[in-house]
Amino acid sequence: MKRKALTVCVILLLLACVTVTGCFERGSTMYEATDELVEFVKDKGTFPKMQAADAAVIGEIYGIDLSRIEEYTLVSSSDTLLADEIGVFRLEDPDYASTLSRILEARLASAARAAEHYSPEQYAVIIKTAVKSRGLYVYYIVNKDSEKLTEQLTARIPLS
Repeated sequence: MKRKALTVCVILLLLACVTVTGCFERGSTMYEATDELVEFVKDKGTFPKMQAADAAVIGEIYGIDLSRIEEYTLVSSSDTLLADEIGVFRLEDPDYASTLSRILEARLASAARAAEHYSPEQYAVIIKTAVKSRGLYVYYIVNKDSEKLTEQLTARIPLS
């Protein structure tokens, strides 16, 4: 009797595994939308009113090749005297990660040089910002709590 019950349990368990496995496409990967990741960061930290950057700013001013990016969300402080900014990019082309990181690091270095002369407070915020990558994502957070927020965002981003 126990053997029969065990056999039935094993069969039911195998059926459950087959059913659950069949619910996923083969080769598919789970991604989190970049706007959801940015909202996650905004909810965890304290930010001024933020505004989204449009494609022209990202392409022309930052020099980012948008054809190599699947999705992005970039928001910055509406107050131009504040350095707060969040950028999350999911790449179409994983080989672009190091190039994008260099572009973002150069932009942050330029912002730091400018802030050094008009706002030591904002300079201190910018220089502690790190551009990170994880899986197909490249991201950074300019904020007084950037280290803590970056850790939390890193834990949330799928490895893909």
